[in-house]
Amino acid sequence: MKKVQRFLDSDVLTEARKRIRHLYRTFDHVAVSFSGGKDSLVVLWLAKEAAEELGKLPVRAQFYDQELIPDSVVNFVEEVRAYPWVSLDWFCLPLPSSKYILGRVLPYIQWDPARTPFRAMPAFAIQGEPGVVYDKLEYDQFLARRVRGSLSCVLGIRAQESLMRLRSCLNKINENWINASGAPSMKKCKPIYDWSEKDVLKYFMDQRIPFCPIYEAQSIAGRPLRVASPFQAEAAKTLSYERKYDGQFFDRLMEAFPEMQVQWRYQRDVDLGAKADKYPQTFEGIAQFIEDEVEGDAQQAKAYKMLEVSKVLHAKKPEAYPLHHLFRHFLRGGFRKTPMPLSRDQQ
Repeated sequence: MKKVQRFLDSDVLTEARKRIRHLYRTFDHVAVSFSGGKDSLVVLWLAKEAAEELGKLPVRAQFYDQELIPDSVVNFVEEVRAYPWVSLDWFCLPLPSSKYILGRVLPYIQWDPARTPFRAMPAFAIQGEPGVVYDKLEYDQFLARRVRGSLSCVLGIRAQESLMRLRSCLNKINENWINASGAPSMKKCKPIYDWSEKDVLKYFMDQRIPFCPIYEAQSIAGRPLRVASPFQAEAAKTLSYERKYDGQFFDRLMEAFPEMQVQWRYQRDVDLGAKADKYPQTFEGIAQFIEDEVEGDAQQAKAYKMLEVSKVLHAKKPEAYPLHHLFRHFLRGGFRKTPMPLSRDQQ
């Protein structure tokens, strides 16, 4: 069935409030996945509105501490944790992640017990089982096991942010914003999927809600407003801006992970075209690049999965997804996200 975009005689705030009330009435437990960022903060305050109305306070929240996050974000999450209407679980679990260094994607583990932690783990943090490194599926199952009954994990995900996030909200006709997770009893719910960034900022201004101060620094520097790992591909390409946001945090990053100094110093000098010339401009060439440049079984599995997605996109619209464009997507370490199509002018 062909999907057609239609506009409702309503607004995004009204619809988001309806969706969150629906979650509280449908699920045994509702928990906001809070990152300290602006989108999950909106969801947290919308959940407060619904919980007050329905007599469901305090609002349950879950914060996964990615370890390599600026002090301003950590401090802000601690402030939110202290709100009297919030009950926040703070998780510090070993999870696989990646470092992007001059076109190569290298694995590392957040909160790896085999190395000195980047910063002290909070005394109240919830830790996993000794010796276990959790993937995303196991993390979902870990969250689901902590409650009895059905669980709604409420995410501050907006379709405007990426093509992949848009597609995740187009898989179903009814309740397209409620999706499956790695645990049968838990659903991932996206009540603000149709919001724009301006909608988010307007809600803060109208409700006079304080947000993480890192956004002030990013706004002054003219950078996108986001809270993300500094080592993943898109963030690693602008590591120099971390020095502007928080010089002390940047210095600690370079001391703990000295190999990232290569990325910081020489990213602008990298000739991706020369690296691409080493491989044939075919899907077999991309596969060989993944074999050579992407390290770690988990990261390679993600890259090969995105390669299959790329083949489908190319078959459907070769002019929008030409091979050279797809190749550069992988060269930039972008295999964690679905490639964006070329614009008509670029085509």
